[in-house]
Amino acid sequence: LLTGDVWHGCQNAVYYVAQALFHSSINLEQLLEEGKVFTDQLEGYGLHDVRDVNLLMLQAMVNLMGQSSDPMELTGELINQEELLATDNYQAIVLVYHIRLWLAVFFQRHEIAGSIIREFG
Repeated sequence: LLTGDVWHGCQNAVYYVAQALFHSSINLEQLLEEGKVFTDQLEGYGLHDVRDVNLLMLQAMVNLMGQSSDPMELTGELINQEELLATDNYQAIVLVYHIRLWLAVFFQRHEIAGSIIREFG
């Protein structure tokens, strides 16, 4: 990040979090702490849209660890999915539906998965 393209560098940090969350067996508490560091860096660079994408994945981790009132909703101390859906951050809006669908399948809440597909489609 010191000599290159900051936006792409930060995007790659978020991609790391996504890949680790969805495709590895990394400890979620460790990944959550790493992701919070990236969130602070994204905030520091003023990359709020990218930060929101990262926060969605961090909230999904909190949900997977059983630390949210509803594991199907990406709303908690980190982010509020309804507020995010009201923005023009298309990448984050699509990701809200993607992660919620993934969580519904993971938790075998197939009715909710179907409703998410109908809502987005």
